Amino acid sequence: MGKWRVETARGEVYEAEFLVVAAGENGVPFVPEVDGMEGFGGVTLHSSGYRNGEEFKGKDVLVVGCGNSGMEIGLDLCNHGARASIVVRGPFHVVTRGMVHLGMQMLKYVKMKYVDSIVASMASFYYRDLPKYGIHRPALQGPFTHKSTTGKTPVIDVGTVDRIRSGQIQVNMHMHI
Repeated sequence: MGKWRVETARGEVYEAEFLVVAAGENGVPFVPEVDGMEGFGGVTLHSSGYRNGEEFKGKDVLVVGCGNSGMEIGLDLCNHGARASIVVRGPFHVVTRGMVHLGMQMLKYVKMKYVDSIVASMASFYYRDLPKYGIHRPALQGPFTHKSTTGKTPVIDVGTVDRIRSGQIQVNMHMHI
């Protein structure tokens, strides 16, 4: 059976027999081209076909894509006893549900650039240690402007960050086959 080999931001190397692709926007599957994927002998699965992590208990699973689906799948895998690693392919915003709610309420009365400044500052303070795990936010745009200009939705953290901080979920910035 084939294995994926990945290296974390901290220089740690992991291998996985299972690969979950969590890429796309709002239910539209997208499978990025990954060197060596055609020779991978393990199981590959797009997030649209993912049901739960029960079948992956005790397994090494690599999740490609760190949007909301990828982060939630990583958490679910961890909760079911799998050893999950998430591949980060670029910067993204991480916020709480409360931050999004506050921002949405403020957008009714305040210009987006000011709302972005407030929400980005809150997220930067709350998630200030994420760069040491390989997670960086876009430097030039706040979460609402980034969504409106790129279509990339901020990640709403539902517990995944705590698992990353504890080392139960690994973050991989580079992928090697």
